[in-house]
Amino acid sequence: MPAEDIQSWSPTAASNATADTGINWAEGQPRASVNNSARSMMAAHAKDRNLKNGSITTGGTANAQTFTSGVAYTAVPTGLTVRLKVGVTNTGATTLNMDGIGAVAIKDQAGSDIGANALLLGRYVDLLYNGTNWILLSLGAAAAPFDALAYNGMQINGSMEVSQENGTAVVPLTSGVGKHIVDGFIALFVGTGTLDARQNLITSLPGFSSCIYLNCSVANPLAGANDAQLFLQYIEGYRWSRLVFGTASAQPVTIGFWVYPNIVGTMAVSVRNGALNRSYVVDVPLAAASVWQYKTVTIPGDVAGAWDTANGRGAMISFCFGAGSAFKTAANTWTAGSFAATSATTNFFATTGTNYITGVVVLPGSDAPSAARSPFIMRPYDQELITCKRYFQQSFVINSNDGVGGGMAVVLHATRATTSGQWPVEMRAAPSLTTYSPASGAPYFLWFPGVADIGMSLLPQVTPKGWGPFFDAVTSNLLPIGQTGVFSWRADARL
Repeated sequence: MPAEDIQSWSPTAASNATADTGINWAEGQPRASVNNSARSMMAAHAKDRNLKNGSITTGGTANAQTFTSGVAYTAVPTGLTVRLKVGVTNTGATTLNMDGIGAVAIKDQAGSDIGANALLLGRYVDLLYNGTNWILLSLGAAAAPFDALAYNGMQINGSMEVSQENGTAVVPLTSGVGKHIVDGFIALFVGTGTLDARQNLITSLPGFSSCIYLNCSVANPLAGANDAQLFLQYIEGYRWSRLVFGTASAQPVTIGFWVYPNIVGTMAVSVRNGALNRSYVVDVPLAAASVWQYKTVTIPGDVAGAWDTANGRGAMISFCFGAGSAFKTAANTWTAGSFAATSATTNFFATTGTNYITGVVVLPGSDAPSAARSPFIMRPYDQELITCKRYFQQSFVINSNDGVGGGMAVVLHATRATTSGQWPVEMRAAPSLTTYSPASGAPYFLWFPGVADIGMSLLPQVTPKGWGPFFDAVTSNLLPIGQTGVFSWRADARL
């Protein structure tokens, strides 16, 4: 072992006489050696301090990083812990070479290779050498238990449980037209294939009961530059604003998710701003087909661009399973433009197949829960439903006419009925309103029990809080004066 090395010291005092080659505490030592030994002990403590206070910055390349300990080790001591300042952001599995001893893999606490952006330029990381690998312990300051971070998640309906509009019905997709599949998540494809999507109930992934799938029944070759196939979610500015994107203080964001791919390949995860002129894309290799696998990516904050901080589109995240050239850019860098893939992105629907995704979390900062604990960070259904209703809500049971309705209107004269009401949850903005007869399901009708459905020409005014003050009937219809009509409604304020 080198001199002035705390790692060579013994917890047994009597064993430390000559434990360190640079320090002499032997019984009967010469008087002249005492001051030298004391100064060497101070130096040993100072070297250990520097290993743990973040004053050492890594060098090397993104995925083969290096550092100099100051101790001149010739072998890495088992149990050595260090706190380093990251000198270069990594882009995938990474090694660390101390004092030129040799490259050693960095693993997470589950024993897996760290992913892209686990080491971010300028940030601090704690690592422990366990005798085989460097283990990434944390990103500097300790974080709260992930179970307590559920309400910090910026995603909507990450567990895919809330599906107010479609339930579990299959949603056919039209090229170029995004469709909401479950609350918060849109499926979009462009091309010549035939695709559909839906909420799917599962028992194959412990801790999760629902997912969404993107199914291809006729291959989509992605022949066009603007072709693509992906899931996406818009995140409201109020939720995204804590990351202070577009400023010098921009903070990183971490995205975790479960994916069940139809083939082995590389998918892409991206973050874009609401104006779709800033993009960051990360490659996500999927090493196995037809098996659930947990993935996380960390994306550094964007110090440029305009990012909505109010009730508009704060950001868009996407999970891409193939794209044409117009949507491709370099990985792991902020770019001007709208991109969702890289040159490494596989076309997962070059032939038919189905891809599944669930357990999406979008967290401020650089930490993500482990695979085992990822279900615990999902918000419970009842709370998620309230959040989802800020963007979309309806008064009736999915795909049924329940005959009850969600609102009432009292007829004042032959062509006008007065009405008012409040949404159960205040909405993001004044929604678009569609009313239905609860008896027939016909849109823009009032139902008068025992009388008839009567069509309306003018719907109530709407605000984020509710609706009112009246309906007007179409000119050919006369309303039964004094009677009360009933209607169901659907209010849509989605981003």
